[in-house]
Amino acid sequence: MNKSEALKIVSKSKTDRLIKLTEEWRKDKEVVLAAVKKHGSELEFADASLQLDKDIVLAAVTSYGKSLYYAGDNLKGDIEVVTAVIMCEGCALAYASQSLQKNRSLVMTAIEQHYLALQYADKELFDDIEFILTAVNKVGNYAFQFIPSNLRDESTFRLLINELTPDMNRELNSILKFFNNASLKNKELASEVLGWNGLALEYASDEHRSDEN
Repeated sequence: MNKSEALKIVSKSKTDRLIKLTEEWRKDKEVVLAAVKKHGSELEFADASLQLDKDIVLAAVTSYGKSLYYAGDNLKGDIEVVTAVIMCEGCALAYASQSLQKNRSLVMTAIEQHYLALQYADKELFDDIEFILTAVNKVGNYAFQFIPSNLRDESTFRLLINELTPDMNRELNSILKFFNNASLKNKELASEVLGWNGLALEYASDEHRSDEN
């Protein structure tokens, strides 16, 4: 088989073409580049040396974001490569290096593309109340489940409820379940929250339930 024949095979519409070639062609940059441009998932079958090649990986992740999984570790930590991925496939943040999962700007870009990407942000980010507030503004009550237990207190709760939009107020009962019961033992706070949404009564203390009744 010559190169033109190899290129013809990988240019076909179906996937899993590269695996049909010999090792010689899976090491050939031109052939592999043609394959991953057609189907990014073909990166899985490229020679390991080309999984470390930035040109190859950029072409692959642009075609199919989740192909970042097959990239070399050096490129999973490359800001240019990972940014290119998450612009079209936010959840590919799962395959980025830990250092980039700690990158606040990158994480925010990812969750703007898809809110589920938030689950792949490094847990250290959730120790920062400003990060949590920004995440809540971007993805709504989905962000609340990632708040560390030590931050699920009244002071954090007050900060967060000030960020709620009218739509989120209607969902307040589902948000409250992520906080310690102590958050609604404060009578003033409980009355304020219950004034927004009576369904929040489920999360108030017995004393405040009696007051409301």
